[in-house]
Amino acid sequence: MLSLSLNLPEIEVAKQEVLTSNYLIVVQKKSDEEHCSLSCLLLSVVHG
Repeated sequence: MLSLSLNLPEIEVAKQEVLTSNYLIVVQKKSDEEHCSLSCLLLSVVHG
């Protein structure tokens, strides 16, 4: 199994497949809230 750290708390891996010459990774957002990539605070609070 592939281990990949994206350091994106709002994203989760939905599906992984090992193909013959590459990997297929499907990700999805955990919620509709957006977070600042620098501070990790909600954008509506920081930049609202």
